[in-house]
Amino acid sequence: MYSPGEFHKDVPRDRRRNLLWRRHCIRRADEDHDYRKALIEACRRDILFYVNTFVWQHNPKMQGKEHGPFITWEFQDAGFREILDAIEGGWDLFMEKSREMGASWKCLIAFEWLWHFHPNKQFLVV
Repeated sequence: MYSPGEFHKDVPRDRRRNLLWRRHCIRRADEDHDYRKALIEACRRDILFYVNTFVWQHNPKMQGKEHGPFITWEFQDAGFREILDAIEGGWDLFMEKSREMGASWKCLIAFEWLWHFHPNKQFLVV
């Protein structure tokens, strides 16, 4: 079963604490090989850990703050589970989409996560 694991539950979801968390992880991984390996394994097992720790977003509507951490909301967590279940189950997934909810990003991130951490996957986007 693809993700999510339990690692994401320890990742802060408020912006300031999340940014501090990300900085801590990167700095410690830079210095500690075992920690770096543990981060990679946590990312492999838990897409929500990966997203909330390493993924950045671009929102052109946020003048002056276009770039920032991708911090998921609960409904996005459920959306990632739904996308991964469909991929693993081999069925098509239809998603209702509205602006600013991250549906397109969730699909692309799920594909990118699988590509990085689960080899020999291919995807079709229509």
